[in-house]
Amino acid sequence: MLDFGGDGVLQKGQNRYNKDTINVLRERSNKKFQTTSIMKPIGKVTHYYGKAGVAIVKLEDQLKLGDRIRFEKGEYVFDQEVGSMQKEYQPVETAQAGDEVGVKVGQKAPEGSLVGLLQQE
Repeated sequence: MLDFGGDGVLQKGQNRYNKDTINVLRERSNKKFQTTSIMKPIGKVTHYYGKAGVAIVKLEDQLKLGDRIRFEKGEYVFDQEVGSMQKEYQPVETAQAGDEVGVKVGQKAPEGSLVGLLQQE
């Protein structure tokens, strides 16, 4: 626990942190990780092509264009909508369980990342 002393100010090195400022920052960081979506695991990233910005995903369930998905590996997490998807170098609108598809991604998707379908609560 942090000790604020009598004046409500925490000192650390040369910086002075006000108790209220720290509480506001804590609230903001907690909100950052809150979500109103449920993630249903649907696959795993087997390869990532950095120059093309494409993640190869081995699916365990159906995936369609327009679905909102999440990539998760450790603390590395990002969400995006499926805007472009290919199977065997051909564009597809829907892919089924067992398919390996290339999904265009906006950020790096490390190999081994869990891919989940986001569903509203």
